[in-house]
Amino acid sequence: MKGKTRTIALSIYSLLGLYFLISPLNLPLYNFLIFPSTDKRVRAIPEGYLTSLPGAQLEELYFTSNGLKLHALLLRNPKSKRVFLLSHGKGNNVYLELDHARMLYEFGSVFMYDYRGFGKSEGKISVEGAKIDALSAYEHLREVGYEPNYIIAFGQSFGTGISGYLSTQRPLKAIIFQSGFSSLSSVGKRRMPWLNIYPDWMFGGIDIDTLSYMRAEHPPLLAFHGLRDTEIPVQESIELCKHARPVAKLVVLPDGKHLAYGANGEFKKELSSFLEDIEKP
Repeated sequence: MKGKTRTIALSIYSLLGLYFLISPLNLPLYNFLIFPSTDKRVRAIPEGYLTSLPGAQLEELYFTSNGLKLHALLLRNPKSKRVFLLSHGKGNNVYLELDHARMLYEFGSVFMYDYRGFGKSEGKISVEGAKIDALSAYEHLREVGYEPNYIIAFGQSFGTGISGYLSTQRPLKAIIFQSGFSSLSSVGKRRMPWLNIYPDWMFGGIDIDTLSYMRAEHPPLLAFHGLRDTEIPVQESIELCKHARPVAKLVVLPDGKHLAYGANGEFKKELSSFLEDIEKP
């Protein structure tokens, strides 16, 4: 009988150990799951990139974040005071954002930076680290002369949560989300149903609760989401915009997948209209 009791006790302890081992409290494991791979290949700037952008200047630079050296590209539009602070997705680096920057250039300058551990940036990847890096990127823009009323946080996928966080910490003119999510835990539970056995408090160290950021006062929000997005369902952006305050507009792209811009110029048309609206006296 004692042997049977010992076996049962060992089984219980083993299950409890496994439960906590694969729980969100295991930050190294979940940082790995969230960032399974990043593209660290250094690419050359495409030949002729600037010739198609009248007056553009492209600067490669480094700035510091908690003592780490982070890499960035600044596509400067000398005719505009506006700058888009671009926080990219979890598998990208700044070289993969050059085409996106080209689309934004007619509306202002574009500052693309790599979180710690991404691209040529120093450090180890983490959710909390990425939040700190966004604040440092913002401070760098302030140091080089950009005023808060001309800084627009532009987040893509994972970067939407980072941009949402930034909006609660620093003054911004506006926020733009592309394939946004209500929280990392929400997306994780959709994709890995076994995570539903864990209470919400266990996700604290690795979560980004974008919904809570949008429930607080924040600048005007423009959100884009593809209806056919299989990585982050459009319902996530619907939920965000439903609770956003005071102003939010969601543009659903019927044929769009993850990080969609639309096949018929919807992105530029909606962005132009949005910028006009928020700059009215």
